[in-house]
Amino acid sequence: MTQIAPYYFDNELISANLQRVNADDRPEYVFEINVNDDDLKIKVSNKLADYESAVDRWHVDTEKATEAAEAAEGVDAPDRAAEADAETT
Repeated sequence: MTQIAPYYFDNELISANLQRVNADDRPEYVFEINVNDDDLKIKVSNKLADYESAVDRWHVDTEKATEAAEAAEGVDAPDRAAEADAETT
């Protein structure tokens, strides 16, 4: 993603854009959607509210696949479990 221009999508039904809001080492993004049809806007809003209450979308616990990166860099990935244990003691 470029830092100069946001990504955007626009047609007769909806318009949307994605834009970076800070340039720190942990960037944040704002995703805005505008639905031009009022009836559809209400339906979309209700559906998103249902997802917000039903889906724990910010917690993802998955094993990382690091074999290719380890081979390319010639190093082993750190043991995350050992690091977490060391931080708590």
